[in-house]
Amino acid sequence: MSKKGQTSGMPKATPPDPKQQSAKKQPRLIKEYHTKAERDAAVQRWLLIGTGIVVAVAAALIVIALIGAAVTPTQAAATVNGETITVGDLQRTVRLERAIRNLELNNAVAQYRAMGVTDDQIMQFIQSQPPFSTWISEESVPEQLGSTVLRQIIEQRLINSAAAADGVTVDDAGVDSFIQDFFGYDPNAALITPTPTSESTASPTPLVSPTPTLTPTATLTPEFTPTASLTPAPSSTPPATLSPTEVAGQFETSRGNFFAAIRSQTNLSDADIRTYFAELALTKVLRDHVTADLSREAAFFNTRVIEVDSEARANEIVAALAAGELFGDLARANSSNQSAASGGELGWMPLTELAATFGTATETALTGASTGAVIGPVMTDAGTWVVLQVRGSEPRTMTDAEFEQAKTQAFEEYVAGLRDAATTSLTDAWIGNVPLDPRLSISQAQ
Repeated sequence: MSKKGQTSGMPKATPPDPKQQSAKKQPRLIKEYHTKAERDAAVQRWLLIGTGIVVAVAAALIVIALIGAAVTPTQAAATVNGETITVGDLQRTVRLERAIRNLELNNAVAQYRAMGVTDDQIMQFIQSQPPFSTWISEESVPEQLGSTVLRQIIEQRLINSAAAADGVTVDDAGVDSFIQDFFGYDPNAALITPTPTSESTASPTPLVSPTPTLTPTATLTPEFTPTASLTPAPSSTPPATLSPTEVAGQFETSRGNFFAAIRSQTNLSDADIRTYFAELALTKVLRDHVTADLSREAAFFNTRVIEVDSEARANEIVAALAAGELFGDLARANSSNQSAASGGELGWMPLTELAATFGTATETALTGASTGAVIGPVMTDAGTWVVLQVRGSEPRTMTDAEFEQAKTQAFEEYVAGLRDAATTSLTDAWIGNVPLDPRLSISQAQ
């Protein structure tokens, strides 16, 4: 058999189709081709989808913020003996405190101007002297003011509870009397005809009137803005004798203007403002109740002081005194107290006043000290350190002003005891929610 006729027994391979060969050689398209109109439409769809997502997210954030704003005032800023102080309570009290500070500051400025003090001198004074310097500091640090006011609210709640426990109350007549005292109005004194005087006088009265702003010096912060102010009524001639009706009318005008200024700056009602005065009146009544047995007889000390910023420095002063250096020389060279120029001489004052000035630790250290003794170092409530020398001591009867100081000191110690015995907790819900208005401002001289 010839080779041509032989087979392998396998089926013959089918020859490739030329069309299929041609198709395999064509490159595969990655994407289907679209016209420009189709591409633009797709881009538009994605833009609309993206915009919709952004709008939805923004709306959700706004809703969350609104819900947060609605909830925040009801959240607890603190609790004291189980009683809640809300963020809203704090915010209302901060606004009221700011408004009252504004009025008090402007009243003080008006009185200084009436005495001939220049605006530059006034600015320097309020920047360096408390409480004005403290107010300016707290103006730029809202949380500092918030902390101060929150502490005040806590103490007021404790005072209210203590008064209720002791059966101490104040009625509407008592509140009215307190408001009259606040404005310096005595209905009974108004019935007495004053004796004319030829001396030049300035009669500051809390008459509130909106005035332009006084431009502060470059070092004063924060920047002041216009506000209502307390305007004095200076006079270089003897004031005319007013009838009781006219005096009462002045009081009503002053009180009305004061309430109007507070309302405009805080959105509080007259009832809210009266509640503020009612709590102050209750505090005064409780103070008188707590100090009813306080004696006018007190220990008086004639002392000298050297005040420095650290315990180490105070110990150096004590060592220098022990080595024979003179107290007066050391005071003039080292003391930060305003008595430094006079060699640290404080003169005679009741022990309670020394305690109010330097702290209760000073009172404890001086009790029973003999003449000539050097006391200290003692840390003051302000964080400084003092070294005192006793020049003399004896019992004396306090004057009215000294007795008031003693009562205030005793009541402060009483409130400190209430605070120490209380169960108090603070939250951080109020942080970042302390009102910034009304801003501290000074009116321009008229």
